[in-house]
Amino acid sequence: MSDEQRAPIDFGPANLRLKEIRGEAITMFAEVESRVDSLIAIHYAKHWGIFMWEVAADEHFSWALRRSLFEKVARAREVFDPKQDQQLRQLGNLRNFFAHASKTVGTLAGETHIMPSRYGGELRWPEEEFTEFSRLHAEAKQYLDKVQAALLAAEEVTPEEH
Repeated sequence: MSDEQRAPIDFGPANLRLKEIRGEAITMFAEVESRVDSLIAIHYAKHWGIFMWEVAADEHFSWALRRSLFEKVARAREVFDPKQDQQLRQLGNLRNFFAHASKTVGTLAGETHIMPSRYGGELRWPEEEFTEFSRLHAEAKQYLDKVQAALLAAEEVTPEEH
């Protein structure tokens, strides 16, 4: 049977809930990613516009590279926190989990879960993963606020100049 002949699997309301969770997680991560870009750019303020246009918008400017540059910025301002850095890494991993979740959704005993995938062999429930993602997101925002305060205190530039 070809893919065209195969009927799409519809997991009903559970699948809709997963799509909502997936969309929210990706949107929330984009907020963190954008703030990291801005804080890196403030650090390299003399060429802020060029950085944002040519570097941050480039498709190859990965989350791992952003985190690495962000770590350098935080260390330069003496506010680097290895625990927070690890949580940023986990946030990125969970973002990827949700980005690929719709491909691996299934049911077992009437409950929706994420099927085992390259992210691990155990069953994963979207609501539980989203709860963890939300916790990490809130903590990331606090860490970004701390780094931003240190950056703005040390620079002659103000956010309005950007």
